[in-house]
Amino acid sequence: MRNSDYLDQFNIYDTYDSTKYIQRIANTTELFQDGINAKDVSNIPIDPKITSIYFMGMGGSGIGGDVFIDLIKGQLKIPIETIKTWDIPNSINENTLVLICSYSGNTEETIKMFNDSINK
Repeated sequence: MRNSDYLDQFNIYDTYDSTKYIQRIANTTELFQDGINAKDVSNIPIDPKITSIYFMGMGGSGIGGDVFIDLIKGQLKIPIETIKTWDIPNSINENTLVLICSYSGNTEETIKMFNDSINK
């Protein structure tokens, strides 16, 4: 039996894929469609003290912010931006909502962005 033949044996997936990652990959299109269908954010309450929103994530971790911003373009009355560098904007203050996105969660740049944002 060739190694690739194992891919057709769906019954072994549960043995080796306890987190159901393969199923999540298979459902990606449906998840994107759900997000597109639910893109109206006009009824989501935003604290009036929030004056700007930043998504922060290096490389692929920042893609979620880009997609979100594209989907809601023009619906928010406050600035919203994705930052994909180690340095946070000088404009961050106590009225800024910062969303730090990271696939792995504990990389050096993620921790730096978090600490720098908290200390502003």
